[in-house]
Amino acid sequence: MKSPVWILTLLMAAVLITGGVPARPLHAQAEAEAEQGFSSHTVASRILDEERTIYIGLPDSYPSSRSTYPVLLHLDAGSESSFREWNSHIRNMLAQNDLPEMIVAGVTNTDRNRDMIPISVPQRPGSGEADRFLEFLTAELGTWLESRYRVSGRVILFGLSNSALFAVWALLTDPASFPDVIASSPTIGHCPEHITDLARRTLPNRPDRKSLLFMVYGDEDVDHVTRYVPAFVTLLDELHPPGLEWEHVILEGQGYVPPSGLERGLRWIMRRER
Repeated sequence: MKSPVWILTLLMAAVLITGGVPARPLHAQAEAEAEQGFSSHTVASRILDEERTIYIGLPDSYPSSRSTYPVLLHLDAGSESSFREWNSHIRNMLAQNDLPEMIVAGVTNTDRNRDMIPISVPQRPGSGEADRFLEFLTAELGTWLESRYRVSGRVILFGLSNSALFAVWALLTDPASFPDVIASSPTIGHCPEHITDLARRTLPNRPDRKSLLFMVYGDEDVDHVTRYVPAFVTLLDELHPPGLEWEHVILEGQGYVPPSGLERGLRWIMRRER
C-alpha cells in the first residue's frame, strides 16, 4: 500500500499537470463539450503514423441524459467551419424527421487516394492502403470514441465519392464493425473487378447480423459511378446475401454527390428494424 506521503505527492502532481484543478473524467469533459455543441480533437495514430483531426458534434440532450447514442461517422469532414455547418444541418434534419439523436464524428483527410481506394490504381498515385485506414477506424478511433463518449455501439458510416467507395468496401470487408453504410456517389469504377471479386467471396458467407447499405447518386453523375454501381446492384440481386438489405436510389436531374443523399439514407436506415 502506498504511504500517505506518496498519495499526497501524486495528488499534487495531478493538480500541477491540469493547471490547478484535478482532471475531470473523459465523460465529464464530453458533457462540457455538449454545451458548446462542437469540439475539435487531435488523435495520434500509430497505425497511420500521423495525427488526425476529429470533429465531434454532440446531441442537445447529451448533458442532461444518461443515454447512449449511435454514431454517424463522416469520412470527409473537411474544414472546421464546413463541419460546424454540416453538423447543425444534421441536427435539424434529425429533429424534423423524428429520427433519433446521434453523435456526429468527422474524420479529416490527409491522403484520400491512400486511405479510400482499396487497391493500387495507376491514375490515383499513392492509392491502395485502405486496409490501414480501416484498421485505424476500428482499432484506434473506435476505442477513442468509446472511452470518451456514451456511444451505443451502432456506427453509421457515411462517405462521398471515393470515401463512399471505401464505405462499400468496408461493409464487404468488415461487416461486424460497419454494418450500416450510406454511400453517396460511390466511385466503384476505380476498382470494379476488385469489388466484384470481394463481394463474390464474402457475401455468401456473411454473419447472421443484419447489415444495411444505402447507395445514392444522380443520373448525371460521373462515369465511375453511373457505369459501375448498377452492375454492383445486379450482383447483389444475383447473390441475394443473407442478412444484407440494400437500397439503390438514382435521382433524376442530379449529378455528383446529390445534396439530399445523406438525409435520404438516414431516413431509410434509421427506420429499418435492427
